[in-house]
Amino acid sequence: LLIRPMVNSLVLLYAVLFGNFGLSILVFTGLIRLATLPLTLRQMRQTRAMTQLQPRLAELKTRYANDRQRMSQETFKLYKERGVNPIGCVGPLVVQMPIFIALYWSLLKLLPNNPETLADLSGILYSWLTVVHSNIPIDSGFLGLNLAQTPQQIGGPIALLIPLLVGASMWVQQKMMMTPNSDPRQQQSQQMMLWMFPIMFGFITLSFASGLALYWITTNVIGIAIQYRVTGFSNLLSRRPQMPPS
Repeated sequence: LLIRPMVNSLVLLYAVLFGNFGLSILVFTGLIRLATLPLTLRQMRQTRAMTQLQPRLAELKTRYANDRQRMSQETFKLYKERGVNPIGCVGPLVVQMPIFIALYWSLLKLLPNNPETLADLSGILYSWLTVVHSNIPIDSGFLGLNLAQTPQQIGGPIALLIPLLVGASMWVQQKMMMTPNSDPRQQQSQQMMLWMFPIMFGFITLSFASGLALYWITTNVIGIAIQYRVTGFSNLLSRRPQMPPS
């Protein structure tokens, strides 16, 4: 459902953007973020609403400290009254993961390393879209990098720079999205996730094509820009997350 239209879209952008595959990935990423912008804004509104409920949630935990069932009932009742859906806070990540996986396979198919996989690519391209057939094979060069290679294959300082950019951009975005929490356990969990995911994705990037890292860095930077428009840099510059503006 995703790989075939994604492959054809990337090749079409490649044809339009003067045969620059790196630029086509950048534009493709921008289009994906534009398409998911309503979901992203909804996530931010849900996160803001959750933040504003923190004092009430802390009060419920104190009031029903010895009755977990009643505390859960009152918590869900409060969510319903305020129109808050905690699951809505992770919506964009759920949407991005299939796109991330599909883009990985799309890059493998678009940047083949042997004639057999190049022949298989013809079965994915739309037969009625002649422009995509005429632009195969793809030139994977971009700013002196081979986007078909992993950072490990590229070697040198780039092998460290690409994972660092992926991890750092993800860390900044997550830090800006963090919400204040009075529960020490929740604070500890937030801090663990703040560092765990950037480090994990940084290591994963070492084994993935650099074109995929380019997508991930770009989508993180766009996410940072969107978050800045909503909350500014207050969470990023402070040791504890700040309440977003109402």
